[in-house]
Amino acid sequence: QVEFPHDGDTCYLAHCYPYTYTDLQSYIMKLETEPETRKFCRRRLLTRTVAGNRCDVITITAPPKDEKETEDSLTKAKSKPCIVLSARVHPGETNASWIMKGCIDFLTSADSVAAKLREEFMFKVIPMMNPDGVIIGNYRTGLAGSDLNRRWGNPDENLHPTVFFMKAMMERMRDERGIALFVDLHGHSVKNNCFIYGCDAKYWQNNIPANHLSREEPKENESRLFPMQLENLCKQFCFTDCRFHVKKKKESSGRVVAWRKFTNNAFTLEASFGGADANHQPAGTHFTIKDYETIGRELCKTIADVLVVEDESKMEEIRSKLLQQIQTTEIPDGGDSDEEGEGKEDGEAESDDDSDDDTVATVQLPQKVQQAMSAAAKSKKKAIKKKTPVKPTITRPDPIPKPKEALTPMARKAHTPRLDPSQSDKSIQSDDKPKEEELDPTSKCNCPSCQVYEEFIGSTTVKYGNLGPRNNTETRSGVLVSQPNSGHDEGSGLKYDSLGSPLAGGGRGGNSASYHPSVAAQKVLGGGSPSKPSASSRLTRKS
Repeated sequence: QVEFPHDGDTCYLAHCYPYTYTDLQSYIMKLETEPETRKFCRRRLLTRTVAGNRCDVITITAPPKDEKETEDSLTKAKSKPCIVLSARVHPGETNASWIMKGCIDFLTSADSVAAKLREEFMFKVIPMMNPDGVIIGNYRTGLAGSDLNRRWGNPDENLHPTVFFMKAMMERMRDERGIALFVDLHGHSVKNNCFIYGCDAKYWQNNIPANHLSREEPKENESRLFPMQLENLCKQFCFTDCRFHVKKKKESSGRVVAWRKFTNNAFTLEASFGGADANHQPAGTHFTIKDYETIGRELCKTIADVLVVEDESKMEEIRSKLLQQIQTTEIPDGGDSDEEGEGKEDGEAESDDDSDDDTVATVQLPQKVQQAMSAAAKSKKKAIKKKTPVKPTITRPDPIPKPKEALTPMARKAHTPRLDPSQSDKSIQSDDKPKEEELDPTSKCNCPSCQVYEEFIGSTTVKYGNLGPRNNTETRSGVLVSQPNSGHDEGSGLKYDSLGSPLAGGGRGGNSASYHPSVAAQKVLGGGSPSKPSASSRLTRKS
């Protein structure tokens, strides 16, 4: 029940306790400025995200005790095994950040167990794997729209830079000093309690490309030792909720890739968005921020119990007890099976939160409802089988003919067939005339352009000025052509050669060459080559 103290306020209900990118940057800055923590804690830039935001990696380990280190101590420092912790690859799972805060607070504290862990291991902590998704408010994906926890198999440097460079860092750590443990922190929106997803040895296959050459075959029940000890220490943790499957669709997740490439101890730790059941703490209520931080602190203590070897005989005793406890712990029927229909990790249908290995609880419906749903599903299958697919018939409309009036003169000329004189005895069908006609190639064209031109030729007279004592004239189809003798035109001031052509540089017209209408007339009318007219000729219209 939620009570709002004031009327008219705008209130937001968070899915879980918020933890923003700004909160993380402020927290890391505090670690760097405090004198006690800055001795063994430093921040480095792992990479820039797609949007250019920082993805930081925090290194936590014990510093040299004095400046004059012995050769043995330096060799031990360089050979410290590495432990990798990561969170917020799914940006909406804010409870993972609170668990990570609990881990970092404990590892940087003055606790004796924390000091021992710093002496034995080098911790590489990536507290926020998907800063872009956190900033823009995504639930599972990054800025490129992809689930980064499904890109570990072959990450792209440009689209998935945080996964790409984290995997490269882990490869370097494996080759230099070895990786003892990998834990990826997540939140779960369906199940209660806190639990782990691991990788059982029965899923191991030798000599496959997914395995690294240096990896040895894991031992039976080896992946169950760590979660069993975590249940002994953490009141919020439930071992019977853990699963150890390696499904095909999870082969590219961080847990499975780390198991095949880097270490036998590769886990996904899930914490409920809700709370604990009646058998765990806090019984029947929601987890608080303090509960999440407690889970992180107990996770670090479990690392010390399982991985820190002080006495070999004591360690073997602890392992034997854990194995006996594992064998006597009953797992619910189908809960540890990878077969279809038995203990589905992702439920009957894909859940929208689909965390790394989300186990969606199966809702028990009344028997009558189940029978009705089953009958409806069967009838639907029968209907699908009986239904035969029919190919759709596509009817294309007839093309609309283009009206002849819309044709341009040039288009009409292109569509009109031309006549060959050798085929003058044949008759053709004209587009403009519905009746067949015998066309004479010597007949005049009746198109408007030709009629205007014929009218122009028939009504035009070419006159020459006073050319001297002789004036030879010739008339063709209404055109008067006068050929001057050699000499000059006194009125125009032009001088002519013996052929009657004007000489260059004479006369008032400047340019001695001009229009010769008789040439055009002779070409149209089929006559011979006319004599060249004088440049002083002028063209006049009768009407």
